[in-house]
Amino acid sequence: GSPRSSPDAFGEGGSVPPNSRRLADRVDALEARFTVLEALQQSQGRRFDALEGEQKRVSVEDAAKARAQEADRVAGQADLEARTSSELQEWKTAMEEDLSRALRHTSQCIAAAEERSI
Repeated sequence: GSPRSSPDAFGEGGSVPPNSRRLADRVDALEARFTVLEALQQSQGRRFDALEGEQKRVSVEDAAKARAQEADRVAGQADLEARTSSELQEWKTAMEEDLSRALRHTSQCIAAAEERSI
């Protein structure tokens, strides 16, 4: 008979009507899909957390590399300045010696010229 007149439609009989069985199967399938989706969502959440952790680790490493490169650059600059300062000091000393020799020579030439003119 029709589900309306059958006591089974109200759960009072021994067998379940085909429509109710199909509906129960659909509910079971949807629940299974939902469980799979929940598991996927949890997995994605864990993957996202792992990626976020990796990104933080990489940015910390990048910052450390940048600091090390800056320290190397500063050390290189200081070394260059020290060498330049040293080279400038050597050049200054050499110029002072050359100037001193030139002044002595000039003084000697003036003295010799004065002696000749006397």
